[in-house]
Amino acid sequence: GHVPTAAARARRRPRPRLRPRPPRVSRRRAMAALGCLGLGAECPICCLPQDRLQQLSPCSHLLCESCATKILNLSAAKGRQTLCPFCRQVFTVRKAPPGLVELCLKRLLHGGLSPAKLRRMPPELRARLLVRVTNGRMLYGERLVEFLRGFPGDTLKLSYAINLQRGDLEEAAPLLASPLRAVVLENLPMLDDSGVGAVLATSAATLEHVDVSYPHDCFTGSCLAEFAPRMSNLSHLNLSGCKGLVNETLVTLAAHLAPTLRVLNLMQCRRLTNEAVVSLTACRGLQRLTLRGLWQLDTPVVLEVLIACKGLRLLDVTSCGKVSGAEVLRVAAGYCTELRELLVGALRDIGDEEVIALAMSTAGATLEVLSINDTEITRHSLNTIQAHCTELRCLDIAFCHGITEHSMVDMITFMPKLKVLNCRGCRGIPNEAMFYLAQLLFGRALGLEEFVQPKRQRMSSSLSIDSELDDSRSTCCTSTSNTSSGGSFTSSGSSSSSSSIGGGGSGSR
Repeated sequence: GHVPTAAARARRRPRPRLRPRPPRVSRRRAMAALGCLGLGAECPICCLPQDRLQQLSPCSHLLCESCATKILNLSAAKGRQTLCPFCRQVFTVRKAPPGLVELCLKRLLHGGLSPAKLRRMPPELRARLLVRVTNGRMLYGERLVEFLRGFPGDTLKLSYAINLQRGDLEEAAPLLASPLRAVVLENLPMLDDSGVGAVLATSAATLEHVDVSYPHDCFTGSCLAEFAPRMSNLSHLNLSGCKGLVNETLVTLAAHLAPTLRVLNLMQCRRLTNEAVVSLTACRGLQRLTLRGLWQLDTPVVLEVLIACKGLRLLDVTSCGKVSGAEVLRVAAGYCTELRELLVGALRDIGDEEVIALAMSTAGATLEVLSINDTEITRHSLNTIQAHCTELRCLDIAFCHGITEHSMVDMITFMPKLKVLNCRGCRGIPNEAMFYLAQLLFGRALGLEEFVQPKRQRMSSSLSIDSELDDSRSTCCTSTSNTSSGGSFTSSGSSSSSSSIGGGGSGSR
């Protein structure tokens, strides 16, 4: 008889059933959905397009995250219940599931973005995708050019684009559809003056925020000095990490931006000297000034800037080796009545007398952030801070070896607004006490201690400490480290603190 071949026998065998695959959104359908939906829903309050709206519980009304946060903050500041703006019911924010627009954007990013595919997308879609790019290494060359072709937004942010070449911005900047109001170019190791100058050439007259941090060492700021006469609206300037920034650039910027400049960050601009910093006396409207790490500064120059800029709300002169901390505290207490954040860590000549004078001044009564690490203060300074600095939320006293355990316990007990405490390296505080203090701050963040504040008396480390929860947000967080070796304790439950004290804080109660 006929013997079937192997191929015939294989055809007769029943094929195994395959599991049905879940439906997938193709790239073409994703782009079609984005075009039909108008790139997002609209918030009923601010009337701005949003990718995801927050759902209020139990009324189920929808708001954008920004409007919901504003309502929560205003209600907390006035001590009132959070009411829905539509039905006036008490609500809690419930995070809504991702919508179709957000799913489509994730699908487009997941499949890779070649320059040819970007060229076929509308400019609004490319702008949305650029905001969601988390891998900055892909922002260079022809892909960056297509991203910025017809860019309709007013904020351009390029972070950690380590492959961005010097000529990429020169080619892409002229393709912007409209002038920019904010430019953030941070951690671009190959960025130079020509690239920044190409962006400034298209938007210098409308810029309000410029952030050029940690560029190439050859960046001298000559492009900023060239366009300084045209930047009449600039109020925020961040030049941190610009190691090649020269004195002439800062002098030119101070002369032209004096009427509008409010925030200036010159951290680790090592080439700047007294000649450049003294020109900041013309910027009398400055509110936030960072001079951290400028090792060539002298004390008289810093004092002259403090006296001229009396409206300062933040001053950071940490690690300025030639500056006298005692003189800075004395002038800040006498002239800077609106000061909120003062960072004078690692400065010489800071003792109890200077800290007590600052705490008892008008500036000390409004301080929210104070950094006096690596100084010669003792428990007398902490007692004065506890009595007069009632608005303090962040305190850095790392490596202050004159601090005792009892003074630390008293401070946390009678300062319910204190949220961040860095006591790393304090030899007078044992590890057991640091662990106990971390439990108190972490329990305060979780709302586990909502009892009446105890009377002001001498407390021992064996007594239980109650504190009142404050909903105010901590404004500054210093470096965190392991609490078992004596680290900084934050009430936000950060990585080191929450991992080491989370279980102990709840179990002790």
